[in-house]
Amino acid sequence: MQKLALPIFAALLTVSLLSAADERPNFIIIMVDDMGFAGPSISPYSNPNYETPGMDQLAREGMRFTDFHSSGSVCSPTRAGLLTGRYQQRAGIEAVIHPYPGHPEHRKGLRKSETTFAELFQKNGYATGIIG
Repeated sequence: MQKLALPIFAALLTVSLLSAADERPNFIIIMVDDMGFAGPSISPYSNPNYETPGMDQLAREGMRFTDFHSSGSVCSPTRAGLLTGRYQQRAGIEAVIHPYPGHPEHRKGLRKSETTFAELFQKNGYATGIIG
């Protein structure tokens, strides 16, 4: 869901910091490009055209966000905003990062000085990973 960023980051960080050490919740963040709330969606968000039993189970047993916003209009800046909780320009990702050598946005990435929510989770004893 492209339109998640600061609200999810704040909620996750708050839940993480307030949770008891032995009862900490698990977090799975799924971010999909070009999938808005009112447009193409998945069944936990009332779309009858897609069967997503795994996501349905996650929604039933966990937390489902219904008010979310994106810090950017395209993938790379949106991801930078989600990971850092900052506007994409401040995180150093203002446009799509391209894999093509010679493109002005090639070989860009988050500044090493940026802190991601995964790093904050790690400092609180969580194991983190990314797929995709």
